[in-house]
Amino acid sequence: MQQAASFLPPPPPNAHSIPSSPASTVNSTDDVPRKTAIVVGAGPVGCLAALSLAKTGWSVDLYEGRPDIRLESSKVNVAQRSINLAISSRGIAALYAVDPAMATRFIESAIPMRGRMIHDEAGKQESQSYDPQGGQCINSLERGILNEELLDQAAAHPSIAIHFQHKLTTADFDKRVAIFSATSPEGKVQDIQTTFDFCVGADGSYSNVRRQMMRVVRMDYQQEYIAHEYIELRMPPGPEVDGSAT
Repeated sequence: MQQAASFLPPPPPNAHSIPSSPASTVNSTDDVPRKTAIVVGAGPVGCLAALSLAKTGWSVDLYEGRPDIRLESSKVNVAQRSINLAISSRGIAALYAVDPAMATRFIESAIPMRGRMIHDEAGKQESQSYDPQGGQCINSLERGILNEELLDQAAAHPSIAIHFQHKLTTADFDKRVAIFSATSPEGKVQDIQTTFDFCVGADGSYSNVRRQMMRVVRMDYQQEYIAHEYIELRMPPGPEVDGSAT
């Protein structure tokens, strides 16, 4: 979900009534205007998109509706809602493209998943390998750790500004204007207006960016809910056959 533009729109008539941000910034080194991208959603995908854009020269504003997940007050909620990610070679390649050292650290801490166990109704079990010939596998990563590391990388980048507790309310893709409902640490709510040259929606299954795009773009969208829920079981490895630690 993204929308690009090749020009900067004029400010809307009511721009004076809402605090706003410029769409283009100036590079102090060569005084060349840099185009601004906004990324809505600071999960793993949003952070990675922001880092990728910043690496190619964009000035990026990263918006997240929730508080900073790195805060101690947020960690309990993250732990309750999160399950591990299964990351394949495509995800690893994306991490390497942004920061090879960071990708290497993640892979070293990942748990390889080489197959799956099928349990049938009769209680029989069947182990199925994902890649019987080549031995390739997917890797299990803790979502919270991945997200925190990517947020640290984004926060340290000089071309990325992160805005927590900023929820997108409306977006005008013709004028390239977005309005966010911002909550201050004191609990005060204020509408913030910003202009952009490029918008990336990484705000999840209930994406407001997608909802705004559906107002102006002919697109089909369907969402279905399953009757099941998930449960995560943690099974630490047992000892080896000879009794030694795994």
